[in-house]
Order: sequence, then structure tokens, then C-alpha cells
Amino acid sequence: MKSVRDEVAFREGFPSYTVYQCERLIPVAKILLGLSVAYLLGFLIIDYFKYPQQIPLIVGFRLLAAIPLVILLWLFKKPSYYPYLPVYILAMGLLSFSFFLTLNLSIPEKKHVVILVPVFYMLVIIALAPLFKARYMVATFLTGFLVYYWAGFFYIKDNQYINLVFPHMTAILLFSLITVLKIRQSAKEYYGLAQQMHWRTLHDELTTVYNRRGIFDWVKQRNIFEGLTFEAVSLAMLDLDHFKQINDTLGHDVGDSVIKQSAQLIQKNLGENSAVARFGGEEFLLILQEGSDMANLQRAKHILEQIRRHDFGQALDQKLHATASIGFVNHRATHTFEQTLKLADDRMYQAKKSGRDRLVDGR
Repeated sequence: MKSVRDEVAFREGFPSYTVYQCERLIPVAKILLGLSVAYLLGFLIIDYFKYPQQIPLIVGFRLLAAIPLVILLWLFKKPSYYPYLPVYILAMGLLSFSFFLTLNLSIPEKKHVVILVPVFYMLVIIALAPLFKARYMVATFLTGFLVYYWAGFFYIKDNQYINLVFPHMTAILLFSLITVLKIRQSAKEYYGLAQQMHWRTLHDELTTVYNRRGIFDWVKQRNIFEGLTFEAVSLAMLDLDHFKQINDTLGHDVGDSVIKQSAQLIQKNLGENSAVARFGGEEFLLILQEGSDMANLQRAKHILEQIRRHDFGQALDQKLHATASIGFVNHRATHTFEQTLKLADDRMYQAKKSGRDRLVDGR
């Protein structure tokens, strides 16, 4: 079961489901809506010559049908509206559909076009299917097409035409709804896989803490080494002592267990604003933001003591203790992140040369 920290790390830097789908689907929806608007307004030229006496009515309804689609195209440019897009799309699409349906029913000669009325509406819904909740989609489909069938049966007097066309349309609508629901299900599954892949690119699979790329992204997102924060920041490079000996004498399984337990121990003893990454085989980078330079130093010393006291062999039915060497640096604005990192690494090697199981902070 994931802790709160793990859950935040899992989602960190990855867009929400709605934003993720909008970024991929909106380009297609824009094309379909653009074609819809072009169809609604472009056919005014044909209607002008075919139905000159009714052109004011046609112009009015075509504009009314086009306006909701133009509003949707405008909303597509505003990421702040992404969470509300499903509601806007269903409402505006249904409104446009109703105006266009009314237009075609108002002119008896255009009854044959009624069969095309739901087409663009359905295409946009299918294209954006992953955004909608199933119950809202079903309700909207039912509402839209109940209106459609009601209009057809009451306003088109040619029963032979209705009997010929509407049964086929029913099959198409049912197939479309099933397709939309299936697309939505597949989209949610794909989103989960994409989220997992994102997590794996930023985290070490053995320990579940950040990997090298993940910690660099974490630093970049927070701008904590760019002079944009007054928070005291320190770096600690921690390396487990004599780890090769553990691997050679007890096996790699035991070595993996020691690394995993070390990561858990470090993470457990860090504050909410600090982070840890597995930087190499048995090497960890700690970025400490515990409130002050002294608090950061005390936290690093505390972690060193916790590792020294921990029995890594509890899960292996044997006694197993390990120590670590830490190079510690308080970051200063006159240095870059890379310079501070290099200094922490150098001090970690100083701790190794000085006898291990200690922290070197340059004093």
C-alpha cells in the first residue's frame, strides 16, 4: 500500500487524466468542430440558391447552430477550462444539434438531411470519448436521440422514408455508443500504463525512491538552486561502507535487501520538503530542506546514526549491520547545483578515506 509521500511521487510531474487526454484529443476535436462550422456556414451558399424565400430562417438557425461550436473552439485554447470541457462539450454539442435539427425540420424539402444531423455530433463525442463519464455519455446520447426520433416521427410524414432509414440509424447509434464506452475504457487503461511508465523513468525500481533523472527533475521543478528560494538547502552524498563485501560474502539478494532497507530508512527520516535518490549502486543523494543549515546537518547525522543502529538482517534471520559515509554541503547562491553536488561527492570520499562510518562537512 502506497504512503502519502509515495502517492505524491507517483503522480508528481504527470498530468491529470483530463489534461493528459485533452492534450492528445483536442487537436482532433478542433478539426471535427472546424469542419462542422464550415459545413454549417458553407452550405449557406447552396441554401441561398435552393431556398431563397426561406434564407433568413436558414441563416438564423445555421448561425445559432454554429455559435456553440465556435465557443467550444475558443474553450479548447484555454487549459484552465480543461476540467470542465466534458460538460461544455455535451451541453454545447446538444444545443448545436438541436438548432440544426430544427432548421432541417422547418423546411420540408430538407427532410433527407435530417439523417445527417447527428453525424458531426457523434464524431466529436467519439473523438473525445475518454473525457466523459459513462453515465453522462449515456444520458446525453439518450436525450439527443430521443429528441431526434421524436422530431422524425412527428415532423416527417413520409412513413416509408422513416421505416427505411431510422432502423439503420438506430443500429449506427447503438454501435457508436458501445464504441465510445469501449474507447473510454481503453483510454483509462492506457493512461494507467503511461503513468506507470512515467513513474519508472523517474524512480529506482528496487527502492522506489527517485533515480538520478528523477532527482534532477525534482530539483528543476522547484528551482531551489536557482536563487528563487530563501530556504536553507543542503546536499548529502551517502555511500554504504564495504558494500562489495556484503555482496561477495552474503550474495546479491542480501545486498539488494540492504540497499532497499537503507532507502526506506533514509526516506522515513526525512522531512516533507526533503528528498532522496538512489544515485548509484549503493550511493544515495539527499537534498535536505529541514528549516536551517544546522537542522539539515543534524538530520544527516541522525540518518547516519539510524543506519549504524539498524539490523539489516531481521528479514534474513541473521544479524547484519552496516555503516555509511556521508559528504555534507550547505548550498550557497554563489555556487551552482552541479558545484555543490561535486563538493558533496568529494567530501563523501574524504569520509571514506578518513575511516568510514562518519560525516564530513568541511569543518
